[in-house]
Amino acid sequence: MLGLGAAMLSAACGGEPLEFADWTIPVPEGTPIHEYAAVPDAERAGNELDLQRDLVIGGGGRGTAPTEEHIAQVMEGLQDRNEALTRQMVNWPAQYPVIQGLVLDGAGRLYVVPFRYRAPDDEAPAAPEPVPVDVYTPDGERVFAGLMAIPSWSAARGDHVYRMETDDAGDQIVVRYRIATRF
Repeated sequence: MLGLGAAMLSAACGGEPLEFADWTIPVPEGTPIHEYAAVPDAERAGNELDLQRDLVIGGGGRGTAPTEEHIAQVMEGLQDRNEALTRQMVNWPAQYPVIQGLVLDGAGRLYVVPFRYRAPDDEAPAAPEPVPVDVYTPDGERVFAGLMAIPSWSAARGDHVYRMETDDAGDQIVVRYRIATRF
């Protein structure tokens, strides 16, 4: 058996064994990751996680409604792929979301990335471009408001975060970033 997290990171790090604290998930050897389920759905019925809301950060308001310009840009991009598509066939949101993403670092700080619209015909940047971010302590105190070079990551440990990226050859790689800013 391999641990899901350890197997993926170990393969990305040249097969070196990696140590993790109590979060390895057993996966039967040879099981494709996309077919893996730790517990069948039938066993989940009637077993609900008790969550209690104990901290609210924000009051960021509501997002703005899509503009006519935005709808026209999106339709142009969609119709390049499907000429028969009409504006009435698209389920337009009443408003954009305020928050695009939330991630935690290894110290438990919360990084809040606000929603930013990108036109469908905008090319994806070759390297991640800076995004606005607000950083909060586990107690909800904002300790940073500025820009961050990467929009998200998949795992964090200590002052390092791990992110899946694509290299110049088009292969997926795991990249480790160190959070050098001191809060």
